[in-house]
Amino acid sequence: MSPSTRGQAFNRLASVTLSWISNRNFWIALLVIVAAIISGHRLLLGKQFLEDWGIYTHYNNFAIFKSSFFHLVQGKDLYQLHLADHFDYYKYSPTFALLMAPFAILPDGPGLFFWNLLNALALFFAMWYVPLPSDRARGAAIAVLFIELITSLQNAQSNGLVAGLLIGAFAIAERSRQGAASFCVVLNAFVKLFGAASCAMFLFYPGKGRVAVWSLGWVAALLFAPLAVVGPEQLMSLYRSWMQLLAKDHSASWGLSAGGWLHAWFGFEPHKMGLLVAGTLLLLTPLIRVKAYGSLRFRTGFVAALLLWTVLFNHKAESPTFVIAMAGVALWFFSAPRRMGDHLLLLLAILLTEISTTDLFPPEVRRTVIRPYALKVLPCIVIWLRILWELWRITPGKNEQRVKPCPEAVG
Repeated sequence: MSPSTRGQAFNRLASVTLSWISNRNFWIALLVIVAAIISGHRLLLGKQFLEDWGIYTHYNNFAIFKSSFFHLVQGKDLYQLHLADHFDYYKYSPTFALLMAPFAILPDGPGLFFWNLLNALALFFAMWYVPLPSDRARGAAIAVLFIELITSLQNAQSNGLVAGLLIGAFAIAERSRQGAASFCVVLNAFVKLFGAASCAMFLFYPGKGRVAVWSLGWVAALLFAPLAVVGPEQLMSLYRSWMQLLAKDHSASWGLSAGGWLHAWFGFEPHKMGLLVAGTLLLLTPLIRVKAYGSLRFRTGFVAALLLWTVLFNHKAESPTFVIAMAGVALWFFSAPRRMGDHLLLLLAILLTEISTTDLFPPEVRRTVIRPYALKVLPCIVIWLRILWELWRITPGKNEQRVKPCPEAVG
């Protein structure tokens, strides 16, 4: 085959690939297939023996979520160990246990499949309707975080839903539907408390009083929703037990976080709350640039930084959590034209954050280099700081054409 023929074949392949990743229906079909394969594989693996725990399924996180609904309606304390059903603790809200009802009442196979599909499609649709320049950019963004999404689905985690609700709130707010956006934010907080931080994005939009009213309404509705199956005294007892478990959990290990990276590289163990406060201040300080709120690039950059912050300053972050961080990386990278240095940062994130902890890297390298030095975290830290630096430099009218804070439709 001549060089010109090979070049033409490559161009055709590239054209077909770009056509596929720019097609919404292609991604929906692929995600349905992936969710089915992953769920089926986990079911076929059968049981596993875990030292100090016992014999359990290969989809323990889903077992925890599913069991939480039955424990709730049975009046049990959700936040004690229930080793007959699963290992490890349930750490989500009583409301989340109630919302697991549609999945819990199904047999494990269909329930696991629909749970994984919900997480995959929640993130997909959020990324697809977020204000990125084109369908090609949206498809490329989804492709970038695809491996991390698979990792999260293999663990039956809720991280796809968490990322989807945060990004979805932003996409909806950009369309001036603040009531629906506030619901996404509040629901996210009832899934994982870190999700509550996304309420900061409402500073960008008018009608803050109306948003506050909507948010308080949603908080009340979701806070007391479990009263449909438990009494008031039991519900208050559950919330107290939940807070006690979270307080105890806060003193545990560093995980794959900024604190974990500092400990791995420098042997330094900062105070957990102190590090969280410092990271939060770094994240929020650019918001003093009120005149920059009119920049879509500023708003998108802040949401990307928020997604990364959610992982980097969560002391319990683990590998499946990084689909949230990679969603932030993808949102940042594809939201505006990029320099060569940004392309290198993206490549570093794909190699170290996404691929380094998979079987595509030699086991010995993962064991002796990647894990001990927390290299999965490093690209996310660098990109997070890069985004914050950009937020201080973006000026409407200079970096981009000024847009309205709340366009009726985006992209």
